[in-house]
Amino acid sequence: MTIQEPDRVLYKRRKYELVWADSDGLFEPEHHNLTFNAPHTANYRGYIATYVVKHGELLLRNLDCWAFVESSPPRIAGHLPTKAESGVIFGELAYRKLELPTPYTGRLILGGGEVLGPFSYGIDWSIYELVHELHFEQGHLVEAKDLSAEAARRRSTTAWD
Repeated sequence: MTIQEPDRVLYKRRKYELVWADSDGLFEPEHHNLTFNAPHTANYRGYIATYVVKHGELLLRNLDCWAFVESSPPRIAGHLPTKAESGVIFGELAYRKLELPTPYTGRLILGGGEVLGPFSYGIDWSIYELVHELHFEQGHLVEAKDLSAEAARRRSTTAWD
């Protein structure tokens, strides 16, 4: 099994990897009548989403996806991709500056900065230097916790072989 490419979240002027989400409600291609293809084993979903927390709201900013496009590429919320390869089995589509509100309700754990431990197939956010837990209600940020100190504490008691 291959570790999957994570989605990304821009938060407080930094780029983080989306390590964990405790609920549904993030971008789902089916809600836009889209079907994507896996470009390789590290991306079975066929897309990588980049979200941004802007003025306390969770927005889908960018979407890199792979699909078979015979003619005109599909629109997402009225936006055409800025990059499109047509007639290719794994044509890449790049949607930019979507700023699409995402009505997510739940918690997200973000990991960023230096990676200070080995990756595993399980969820281990303590490998990241910077860790934040964000709680959203219908896409609005209602609570934010900096878990970086907790991640450092967890790393200090773990032996990396």
